[in-house]
Amino acid sequence: VTLPAQRIYFMTSCWNQDDHILERATKWKEDILSSIHQIDDQIQSIETAESQKGILKIAEDIRKQTELKSRREKYVAQIVMLEERFPLGPGQI
Repeated sequence: VTLPAQRIYFMTSCWNQDDHILERATKWKEDILSSIHQIDDQIQSIETAESQKGILKIAEDIRKQTELKSRREKYVAQIVMLEERFPLGPGQI
């Protein structure tokens, strides 16, 4: 049987000779999850801050929350990529 080369796709992680790749991927995932939890804590602390807030402080907090949520979305995308490439099990996001 001959298959045309342009129709055969392999994930590079399947062909990697490194025996410790799953361990490293698991570590990457744990690091990313830790970063996500830190961002969630920062967002929560901004939302629950009990101080006199002027309009400038409110605007600054909104900007910080927007940046944090953007970083969180990037980390979630990285988790999804890792889970697609490696059999790591579900993440706790």
